[in-house]
Amino acid sequence: MKNKISVVLATLGEKNIFEIVKILNQSDIEIEIIIIIPQRKYYKIKELKKNKNIIIIQTDFFSQPKQRIEGFKIAKYDFVLQLDSDVKINKFFLKEILDFISLKNSNCAVSLHPIIEHKFKSSIYRYIINFIFYYFIKREKNFNNWDSWFTNNLFRNNNGRVKLLTGACILHYKKNLILDDFYNYKYKAYGEDILHSCLLHNKKVSFYFKRSNNIKFHLSGGYVFKNIIELNFFIKRMSVIYFKIFLLTNGNLFIFSTWFLFWYLNIYINYFLKKIL
Repeated sequence: MKNKISVVLATLGEKNIFEIVKILNQSDIEIEIIIIIPQRKYYKIKELKKNKNIIIIQTDFFSQPKQRIEGFKIAKYDFVLQLDSDVKINKFFLKEILDFISLKNSNCAVSLHPIIEHKFKSSIYRYIINFIFYYFIKREKNFNNWDSWFTNNLFRNNNGRVKLLTGACILHYKKNLILDDFYNYKYKAYGEDILHSCLLHNKKVSFYFKRSNNIKFHLSGGYVFKNIIELNFFIKRMSVIYFKIFLLTNGNLFIFSTWFLFWYLNIYINYFLKKIL
């Protein structure tokens, strides 16, 4: 049976979306490209409606999670790809990610990540937390433990199963999509990827990713904050997200509290060290 795919692009009108649409339409795979954009930004992409396979939804949302959900709701094909509008793809990308998911069962979501061209430096904090939670009490090795976790595996592992996926590129089975407004918070969507992954995990969805030359996007080792106000906002938002995940997964309170304390202190220590040095 020939694969058919719905591609959901939440955007604020980035120029790169024109190139993404052009490349997606070069594929011989049956496709619909759903673009969701705030009304006030529509003028930036209105020329895209001249392309084939395009559906444009104008919303009042300036929120990537909310925009994506609007796209998910109208997707008609069994495979649904969420893609950030600033990623770089080539004509081989769609076939590779569809071939990848076909090797798994239908209770999964998969992602392609860029080939790593540089190594991420490990901090003293990372060595300590890896020893305590990964080697000593083995929380990260058990995919059902969500009272402490790391996203480091997304940047270091070459292929395989992971605990969560970043939202830049995820291919879903339509039946597994989260259609509820799970991220009901204003302003920048910190932590939405990990919360989304947690909710999918609760639906018994597993996550897999592999390295690929057919996609490129920025891999960051962490956030950079301009001032203490931005940092405090990040801490407040992520604290809410992490505690929500802890409640959703019935985690161990002592382990969560210990992990959270390490995370909290490390964020502030790193911020002030960078300001001093």
